Amino acid sequence: MRRVFDSPCAAERICSGEKYRPEEKYRLTSLCLSIPCDDGTLLFHTLTGALLLLEGKEKAEDYTKELVEYRFLVPESFDEAKYTLEVKRVLSMLRPSSGKKNSFTILTTTDCNARCFYCYELNCKRITMSDSVARDTADYIAQVSGGDSVKISWFGGEPLYNARAMDVLCERLRERLVTYSSVIVTNGYLFDKEAAVKSDNLWHIKKAQITVDGTQERYLKTKAYIYHDPDAYQRVLRNIELMMDHRIEVVVRLNMNKDNADDLFDLCDELVDRFQGKGSFSVYPVLIRGFVSDVGEFGSVEEANERYFALLKKLKTLGLYRLKFDRNLPAHRCMADNDYCEVINPDGSLGKCEHFDGNDLIGNIYSDERDHSLIAAWKETLRVPQCDSCPLLPRCIPLKKCAWEKDGCSDSLRSTRIQKFKQMIMFAYTEEKKKMEKNDDN
Repeated sequence: MRRVFDSPCAAERICSGEKYRPEEKYRLTSLCLSIPCDDGTLLFHTLTGALLLLEGKEKAEDYTKELVEYRFLVPESFDEAKYTLEVKRVLSMLRPSSGKKNSFTILTTTDCNARCFYCYELNCKRITMSDSVARDTADYIAQVSGGDSVKISWFGGEPLYNARAMDVLCERLRERLVTYSSVIVTNGYLFDKEAAVKSDNLWHIKKAQITVDGTQERYLKTKAYIYHDPDAYQRVLRNIELMMDHRIEVVVRLNMNKDNADDLFDLCDELVDRFQGKGSFSVYPVLIRGFVSDVGEFGSVEEANERYFALLKKLKTLGLYRLKFDRNLPAHRCMADNDYCEVINPDGSLGKCEHFDGNDLIGNIYSDERDHSLIAAWKETLRVPQCDSCPLLPRCIPLKKCAWEKDGCSDSLRSTRIQKFKQMIMFAYTEEKKKMEKNDDN
């Protein structure tokens, strides 16, 4: 048996060092994920982040003392749920807290140049950020960030549909001597040569996420651009190349439902032929669900999982799926339960979730008053009785108010999440193994 990662992460430093007691009766912790691999069996501890490899035909019972020390074996009466909460509480106390905001999702507009049938913003009021609100937003950021560098996520609608607000806001940030970098979620249609220059010199865009829902015919039907441009698909692909030419990391998101599942496999072949090796480029799939409309969902969870994991396997085989796996425990689910993050809407109102619908506003940039009860409500987690024995307990933070959690956590959904997590662990192990083999060669 050997450790895969030499250095312990924060939770493992707190938990390690348990001593084996011969008189104690031990059992395998519920926080252990066991994953067969070509080299043997991987054991991952979802609380501590420790990853062990039982090589070949090695068995866990041959390493009782070591597995007790790493907390893979625990006393029969051990309460994993209680212990997890205690470790998380200690970790939260150790995290520095400045009280400053350093991450802002900015909606330049809730309008869009596309009309995707599954968009949750279809029925939202279309609001565009004015020059004055853009300047006031920059002043607000300068104030609440306290001089620290900030990260901006441009969102919409389609953020480039109101690129003017991005210009005004960034120019004002520079006047206020605020250091910033940004990422953008865009359909990519409006990212022309002028935008490429601004991404370097003004917007400081480091990363772009672009949704591509199929090959040309499927893509044009899904996006339904207002321009009725038959070249829209090829234009977006050219713009992706333009982004990569300007050293922007491009992440393509594939929204999968039963209607486009087969076509996405063909799209993967097109993407690898066009973009592989040309820059920082990766692809990941998402099973979409309808927040406001029928999105053509699969007939069953089993059918959805079968198609999803088959697509994921193909992306991995093609080298398009790259995952940065963090062994540390997540402190937050997302921006919604993170005190360092705020969403700034086109009218200057503030929210905690980028899925803007005009409700759930916590305040605005022109006042210090905040709806603290709503801020607290976004931190409320969803719990079911099965949570206490779930191996993902330390890493799963489902929020009650989140639309993605509207159906709760069923047995099938829990099984899907565990399967996805095992895939991430295997990916992390494969990457670490490549590093070790490279070091051995040197």
